Amino acid sequence: MRVLRNETLSQTVVEMVQMSNWLTFQALFQCGTAECTSAIMQVIWTSDGVSLEVDALVYTLGLQPNPDAARVRDMLSMAQYKQSKAIMYALANTVKRFYKGEVTPEINEVSKFMEKMLSDCSEETQDTDRDFPPDPKEEAFLILRAIGVMGRAMQDVSPSLISSVLRCMRKTDISLSNQKAAIQAFRLMEITDEIRSSLLEVYQDTQSPAEKRLAAYLVLMKNPDHTLIREIINRLTDEKDEQLKSFVVSHLYNIHNSDDVKPE
Repeated sequence: MRVLRNETLSQTVVEMVQMSNWLTFQALFQCGTAECTSAIMQVIWTSDGVSLEVDALVYTLGLQPNPDAARVRDMLSMAQYKQSKAIMYALANTVKRFYKGEVTPEINEVSKFMEKMLSDCSEETQDTDRDFPPDPKEEAFLILRAIGVMGRAMQDVSPSLISSVLRCMRKTDISLSNQKAAIQAFRLMEITDEIRSSLLEVYQDTQSPAEKRLAAYLVLMKNPDHTLIREIINRLTDEKDEQLKSFVVSHLYNIHNSDDVKPE
């Protein structure tokens, strides 16, 4: 099987599936070539529905090291077909492992898909004709989580996607879990001046829930500088939320006494 090319393997897989669906999956998975991975996706697309077992298999494929461009395309096609948690994380993990600082057409297509699906966290179903209609709030949460896993890959390829996540973060008319997910999407990204300013604005907004403010604070403190720390300390005296204030004071104290974290 490892020497078969796509066209030949594609024809062979049809006959294999007729004999045994899961033996075919096992053989293709152990084969390990890009062609075999594409053949796995072919079996999934031609099967009746997508079971939890197949979700698990796709997720496992997303954890394999050294994916190539073909693997990214296959995972994207799978995610476009069904946006389950396992499949979306499989796509995100594949992109994370594939991205080496070079923006490729495949990465660009993933970012376009993510931006379309996110739709500024409108929490409205974008495609009512899909075979697997999602809950729009859960879908927005899942997309934000997947963007967070891909981190710099999405940041480097699509400033418009990052702007969309920032808009989600500032929204107050969507679920709190999605507001926090938008904030946490920046954990593996470079905290630019724009992102820092937006996070600081959220943290300092006393009308926001404490959970949201703390989420913004923790991302801000991923790599703090003296200016940021001074600004946070100076505002602590006016902080009305005692629990939040206590957490920040304790966190800053730990930073000050840590040998591992040295603000720039």
